[in-house]
Amino acid sequence: MKRRKDNKTAWLIVAAVYVAVILLSIGVTAALVKIVCWAFGLTFMWRYAIGVWALICLLGNIFKNGSKS
Repeated sequence: MKRRKDNKTAWLIVAAVYVAVILLSIGVTAALVKIVCWAFGLTFMWRYAIGVWALICLLGNIFKNGSKS
């Protein structure tokens, strides 16, 4: 029983770290979009930032850099 509880705790920690990394990447992307909007005099909107983040994720999955051997 002790091992099962440790396993659940480990998965909970892994999930929390994964969510934290995703939120950090969205935050960095939003900051970059905000800087670009500020530089060009545009209005910052979260949907633009999340759209750019989603586009980066999709393009990253399409154009993976690696060789299949």
